[in-house]
Amino acid sequence: MAIGVCFCHKIIDAASLATLMNGWASISRGETISNPDFQSSKLFPTEGPVAFVGPNMKENIVTKRLLFDASMIATLRVRPANHLENHPTRVEAVTVLIWRCMMRACGAKEGLSKTSMEVHAVNLRGRMVPPVPEYSFGNLLVLATSVAMEEECHIDTQHYLERKIRDATREIDIDYIKQLQKTDGVSRVDELIDEKIKKYSNWGRDLYAFSSWCRFPFYDADFGWGRPTWVCTSCWGAKNSTILMDTRDGDGIEAWVNMEDVDMAIFEQDQELLSFVTPSSID
Repeated sequence: MAIGVCFCHKIIDAASLATLMNGWASISRGETISNPDFQSSKLFPTEGPVAFVGPNMKENIVTKRLLFDASMIATLRVRPANHLENHPTRVEAVTVLIWRCMMRACGAKEGLSKTSMEVHAVNLRGRMVPPVPEYSFGNLLVLATSVAMEEECHIDTQHYLERKIRDATREIDIDYIKQLQKTDGVSRVDELIDEKIKKYSNWGRDLYAFSSWCRFPFYDADFGWGRPTWVCTSCWGAKNSTILMDTRDGDGIEAWVNMEDVDMAIFEQDQELLSFVTPSSID
């Protein structure tokens, strides 16, 4: 049996979706549930409706699923010349590998890897003081941005970009969140991010978007038949976007990559990428 769910990202995020699925599953088993928390509008007040920055939807988008098992992720994380104080996380390592391979594929037509911008969603729930419950409903996330300048990418690109992503994530600290909680905080941050994205787009730079659903308890949603055999997302249609999800054992990662067909044809043949994905997982 398969269950399909569609949600509006203007209202909730992936963490809220996991809360909904697990609450639904618990009720199906006749159990009580923790009531979801709907205080996000009080935590982040706004002067009015906030413009929703949607993805760049294009025609001729192809979606591919890449499977990275635990052993390959471990190999990627401990590659030599890592300049982080700690090894990159699973998500950092896989994100950067895909980002780099995307850059190569999209730049192949022009024979170079252009300056690019990467945005990734950051969950605010555990970053607030005090932390808000994991079952808080709403869009409790912001976009962190990283820029890879063409002239800076020629030395140790994997580790260079891992550091970029980690630094961008660390900027989402308690002071940043306090600014968000001002009356005009959310709209100001959205405007700044939108302005930065438009600037790089107008310069002809590529934009790559990542969202990690890893560690969200989708595989805990037992409707009375046991844990799900497989939880996945679907074709999204947003150019150069990737959603990362846990495998059933919680150690591997499935990456759902969306690119224009001509770029995907190059991307899926990248030899470095193929050396880390599970054979025959690109489908």
